[in-house]
Amino acid sequence: VTRPPPLNDSTDTDPTLFVLHSCHKNGPTSSYSVTARTVRLWRSQLNHRLQHPIQSTPTELEYLPLLAISEPNKVEWTAGFDSTRSTLVLLRVKLMYENDVAEDSWVLDWPAVTASHFPSS
Repeated sequence: VTRPPPLNDSTDTDPTLFVLHSCHKNGPTSSYSVTARTVRLWRSQLNHRLQHPIQSTPTELEYLPLLAISEPNKVEWTAGFDSTRSTLVLLRVKLMYENDVAEDSWVLDWPAVTASHFPSS
């Protein structure tokens, strides 16, 4: 997960917040740009998928498999939202090759992300 440089063009209404990169066993690297619109879409998909009242405790996360950017038997991306389903709080990746599996998670630092794109005046 990388953060792009700060915005230079004030006309960009949906800037890239960060980019997800994955590479499977010396293959090509796949990169996916995540924008505010992307996060809203994921949140909408999560709410649509669950379609029931929030019954989580404040410490529980709601997870959404990111099927559009995952590759079966190679890489699985998952988004973790807070218990209110309003804030994306982490991204998890699971890389698979034959019998080997590696997993990692990134907790999103929203103050740093928003400060780099929307600096205070």
